[in-house]
Amino acid sequence: MSNKVPTRSPTHQEVEMSRLSSMGLEVEEIAKDDEVDLQALIELAEDRGRPPSHYLAS
Repeated sequence: MSNKVPTRSPTHQEVEMSRLSSMGLEVEEIAKDDEVDLQALIELAEDRGRPPSHYLAS
């Protein structure tokens, strides 16, 4: 079996699982009927000073 190494730059920055978990709880708080409005998610990210993409990952 050969070891394959990526030949391109990473496409994203890794986020620690514990951080994703806590962010997921924040997303649950803004959910209505188990759905989250994208604009509400963006506003949450801006309020917390984090990238919206991290909240999408959580």
